[in-house]
Amino acid sequence: MSRLAVATAASFIAAANADPALTAALMKKAQLVPGSKTIPDFMMERKLDGYAEEEQQWSFDPTNYSLKYARCQMVEQYSDEVAEDAGQENQNGYVMTTVVKKQRFAVFRLCPSSFCSSKSQFGCDSGYGEYMVDLGEYLQTMMQYNENKKENYCKFCEDCAAGNGDNRMKRRKLEGQEGEGEDEAEDEAEEEVNYCNVSACNNYQDTCEEQENYGDDEPIEYDRYFECQQVQGADSYGNELNLYVGPHCTNNAYSIKLDLFYDEFCTNYAGNKYKLNSFTGLNFESSGLSEYYDGSCVSCKESADPYANVDEDNEDGDDIAEVCEELYMQAAKCEEGISTSSS
Repeated sequence: MSRLAVATAASFIAAANADPALTAALMKKAQLVPGSKTIPDFMMERKLDGYAEEEQQWSFDPTNYSLKYARCQMVEQYSDEVAEDAGQENQNGYVMTTVVKKQRFAVFRLCPSSFCSSKSQFGCDSGYGEYMVDLGEYLQTMMQYNENKKENYCKFCEDCAAGNGDNRMKRRKLEGQEGEGEDEAEDEAEEEVNYCNVSACNNYQDTCEEQENYGDDEPIEYDRYFECQQVQGADSYGNELNLYVGPHCTNNAYSIKLDLFYDEFCTNYAGNKYKLNSFTGLNFESSGLSEYYDGSCVSCKESADPYANVDEDNEDGDDIAEVCEELYMQAAKCEEGISTSSS
């Protein structure tokens, strides 16, 4: 049986490419890296045959859970693409000396919402499912989540300011809580209206109004570098060369940052010789990606978000937050500890 390679002795979750179309091929070509630990049996028992399906059935009610980023994981895996370039010199004179590709993954948990803790790195220590997804896919999904969250918040506050908050919020709650009784829903809607009037929009100006005071620097579009991206720069002697920028896991196995690499796969680290900002001439912040792993517990219940618009967000007919659906569908899964429904 083919086995994926785990780069660190601490690894306890299998590596699986987050692109469903490639999963089957990668599993066939995966090789064990000498000196690394084998994949734990409980992860090898995943239903890999169903992993590449476009739609995956939940075996539990995700609306009772919250998403919690746990850590960043690097995995080494044999790659035909890298092997083809091995021993060859690229345009910068760099010679690829390996046949393995370093892949980065985000590990997250679905913790019971009733006791998911934002103060804990892992969020919970029982009753959870653990998941691994391609780091670039994770960052892209969380960026979209943050953008939607901001858009909903700003629209919510604009409605409040225009005096439309009462009707909009009442409609949200009533449509998001079908079957719970008219009196209870009306009471909850009234509570939200009061919330709107009192404190919900204190951060509107900082959050929603465009900030144009960037000085001499244009804001960096960090999402351009969620996947390995070629950049041009110069060495200390002024010689032009091409390197690559991509996200990687820092030494604490939690933080995610952008840095430089010699190759198009962002496998061979160049950050020891070249500094990202000096080489690119851009002012990358070391915490530029931190908003995508801020440690908060994100409820998978769509209607739990007081700013979400049920009219627009519930078009899929369920109350599952889109961010949870997207990441769950892309991820390798370990759900031994989660309470599942009977099949």
